[in-house]
Amino acid sequence: MNVVGFLIDWAERIARSLDDLESRAAGSAEPDYAVSDRVTVSRDEGIYTYHLADDQLGQGSSLGNLRTWVETKGTGDMLRFWSIDAGACVIGGMSITYQMPFADLSPHGTSSLGRGGDHHSYLSRAMPAATGTIHLHPAYQQREFVIGDGLHVIETLYVPSTGDADDPCAVCVIVSLKNRTPHPIGISVVGSLQLRGETARDVEADYDDSEHVLVAWNRSSESQVRVFGCDVRPDGYLATTDEEEAYSPGHDLPSEITGSDDLTGALQHDIRLLSGQSRKVRFIVAFSPRGREEAIRQFRRARRFELRETVVHYAGVLHRAVVEMPDMLLTQGMQWAKTCLLRVLAGFPTGTAFTNDPGNSSHIVGRDVAWYVHGCDFVLPRAACSMLDMLAERQREDGLIAEYIDGITGEAVDHNFNINDDTPLFVMAVAHHLKATGHPECMERLYEPARRAVELILSQRDDRGLILCTNDGMGIGAICGWRNVLTNEQITGVVTEVNAECYMALCSFMEIAEMKGDAAEAARIRAESQALKAAINRHLINPRNGLYVRNIDLRGNVFTEATIDLVFPMISGVAEDEQVRAIAMRLSEPDFMTAGGVRALPSENPRYDPAKQSGCLGGVWPGATWWYSMGCRKIHPKAMADSLRSSYRQYVIDPKTYNTVPGQFSEWSDGQTLVNRGMRLSPWEAPRFLWAAIEGLAGIIPGSHEVTVAPALPPDWNWLRIGNLHYRDTYISFFLTVQHNAILLYTACPLRCGNEVEFYDEELPASIETIVPGLSATMFRREGEMIICLGNCFATMIFGPFLAHHTVKSGTRYRVHRLHSMAQEWEDLGERDGAMLQLVTVRIEPQGYVLYRLVSVEG
Repeated sequence: MNVVGFLIDWAERIARSLDDLESRAAGSAEPDYAVSDRVTVSRDEGIYTYHLADDQLGQGSSLGNLRTWVETKGTGDMLRFWSIDAGACVIGGMSITYQMPFADLSPHGTSSLGRGGDHHSYLSRAMPAATGTIHLHPAYQQREFVIGDGLHVIETLYVPSTGDADDPCAVCVIVSLKNRTPHPIGISVVGSLQLRGETARDVEADYDDSEHVLVAWNRSSESQVRVFGCDVRPDGYLATTDEEEAYSPGHDLPSEITGSDDLTGALQHDIRLLSGQSRKVRFIVAFSPRGREEAIRQFRRARRFELRETVVHYAGVLHRAVVEMPDMLLTQGMQWAKTCLLRVLAGFPTGTAFTNDPGNSSHIVGRDVAWYVHGCDFVLPRAACSMLDMLAERQREDGLIAEYIDGITGEAVDHNFNINDDTPLFVMAVAHHLKATGHPECMERLYEPARRAVELILSQRDDRGLILCTNDGMGIGAICGWRNVLTNEQITGVVTEVNAECYMALCSFMEIAEMKGDAAEAARIRAESQALKAAINRHLINPRNGLYVRNIDLRGNVFTEATIDLVFPMISGVAEDEQVRAIAMRLSEPDFMTAGGVRALPSENPRYDPAKQSGCLGGVWPGATWWYSMGCRKIHPKAMADSLRSSYRQYVIDPKTYNTVPGQFSEWSDGQTLVNRGMRLSPWEAPRFLWAAIEGLAGIIPGSHEVTVAPALPPDWNWLRIGNLHYRDTYISFFLTVQHNAILLYTACPLRCGNEVEFYDEELPASIETIVPGLSATMFRREGEMIICLGNCFATMIFGPFLAHHTVKSGTRYRVHRLHSMAQEWEDLGERDGAMLQLVTVRIEPQGYVLYRLVSVEG
């Protein structure tokens, strides 16, 4: 590296150490690109960040750590605060208001007159001068606006998170003010907090003079303590039942506690700013169910916590399992899927897991865990270990996996099923985890629970050789598949969904047995799996249309209803190619397919209801659409990519209209309007997106002894990059190109691939710095040679520089060869000095790629 390269690195390190994240808008250093008419995107230190006007967001981000879950409003303020340990919403909404020393002569403000005292006794609420902007970063959320003629305000809200069990049960809101006017400004910043949340209406409060904080607790549960404070002593405080007095007082807070039961707390900071001056105020909310001393400890921990620590934690996760594609929206979706994967993880007494409804429930659902494992094994494998152990430890004696486990009490609920979908899905998840991670300790702990589950499956066959659920009745205890929230419905007997999953479970356990070295057991299970597949295809296909029936009930009634559940024979391998094509064609017809994904029921079905029954009779579930994507993998890669894209696009196209948050994987949408009617952040949608992208599009398929790469690219894709995807005790990285209609991989990993592979000794992913957003870049090296791989994620031409000063030596001459996606032939560009190759400008066609091969020249 020459002097120029050293100076670049030195300047970057200095700039990063001085970077005040809380005083600048996320992503402000790079240009914004339109994602839709309402939303733009830019990068912040390589992390995709969304931006939109602050009147275009119906609901805000959901943020969490192992102790806390926080939801926000579309305004950027906190909506509610959930304690994982307490299993309850213990604190309500928060707001930040701004008051300036002006007498308010408006009709609603005259009551503040006549109080006497100095001029600061009269305060008027100051409002933004114009529409502001919301910035959505994976690690935090910001609102940016201007008051008056130039008081610039940025409110940054985040939940402190490092992934450590000692992360505080807290949320921080930093108010950054900068006076951009030519005159001094005086302003009072008031933070107000609804202290009761959804607990009993018996809240008491006092002011702790030693810590300068408001402390509140329930009389009926004195150990449930909230602490509301700042990083410095406030200029006034109040706890009152008079909410208007708390958040918009019109005068200085009187520093007193008035009332009890349903209290709002408020803290005031008086700030004077000369022209050009800046100031920050940090509001901190902390909670503990274990008394005052522990709550104050949580507050102190949060007070010391810097936003940078949370950003570093998120960046560490987001830089794993990188998938970059010639589709900018899907590339962003991959990053945000990992964001959502991380946000929902909670530290329950039973272990690290996620609830089926963050902020409302402590139930850990078996089927949700199984699908989550498929997405997180390459990103957060230790979280998968914890959740699979939790299910195994509470497995019923006969082998059944519980419907759900209470994360706090550990109680397991199974609805007295003889078989359910959770049981085969558990076996599938165990196999996926063992193949992807190779954890010997997990094999030791999970083999026997998986075997018991398989034996239960085999024991529940009827005389047709099909898996029979014997539960009768209606509702949740009489629906053995994923749509068990349906009321006044029954889906039991021989259910195609569950039979297909049981076939997958048998195939999965066969691989587990092979990994364990038990060839006889593997052969036995292989035979049983083939028998089940034959029985399914003999008895469960409707001869009139070639589609699978929904179920045959306990009375022999055949329900031919075509539903989204047709995806299960597709993804399980039960359906042969002819049936896969028939299913894919049926699900792609207009009564099933919408602009946002596949309906649960087609709109022409008499039972179709787009909005009721949690969307299970006609709503659009993105995760179910991604099952469909995986089912199309072999026969229609373009449909696979298109359905992934259309579903993710629904999150960003028009957030206020569709009740979404850009980057957050919400639960289900109305089948007619496509408005989100489910959770704002669903814990099971993002993992299925990751699974479809990694194992579907990129074709990274873990086997019992090695990983196979079999990409399924749409016809118009000619490159794809995988980076830092953890597999067992190594990682997978490659740059894939299409050259003369053939796939060629450049990699330093020992991969089994049916395509041509060019192997290098090592990858140098950090050796290329891209200045242009949307430019995917990596480098591989072997003796005397390097190859630089660049891909364009945009549908427009990229023109811009990249830096290679970490690896390209200034004192070495290189022969340079270039290959680009338009010509697909190597060109010899002659010899160049290394110094001139350290900073290079490139032009790459829309969604295309360029390769540079640098060969050292002796002498």
